Amino acid sequence: MKIKKIATPLISLVTLFFTPLIIYAQNFTYVYTFLDSVSTVLFLLLPVLVGLALVVFVWGLVVFIAQSGNDQAREVGKQRMIWGLIALFVIVSVWGIVLLLQELFGVDSNPGGLTPPVIL
Repeated sequence: MKIKKIATPLISLVTLFFTPLIIYAQNFTYVYTFLDSVSTVLFLLLPVLVGLALVVFVWGLVVFIAQSGNDQAREVGKQRMIWGLIALFVIVSVWGIVLLLQELFGVDSNPGGLTPPVIL
């Protein structure tokens, strides 16, 4: 039931977004422009979000180590570390998905020379 409540508006928005292309009323440049603006905003916000997630993780680590004698405080620190790692994973994943979409659609937008971390 909840999936239907989410899926119906999402399908409607996607349909409205691509309707001009489907009926040959407009070329595909509006999609490029939209992806370019979204990627620009994301690339400007991503370093800030990564920094915040890292602060949450380190804060949890400090609480976990400083309160080693208190089991309840250690659990709070552990939860903060877990949520910090989850946030870092989601942020880096979104970064990768945006870069993948840029590559697929041929959008050249990389403000400030920001690139995702390279894993050797």
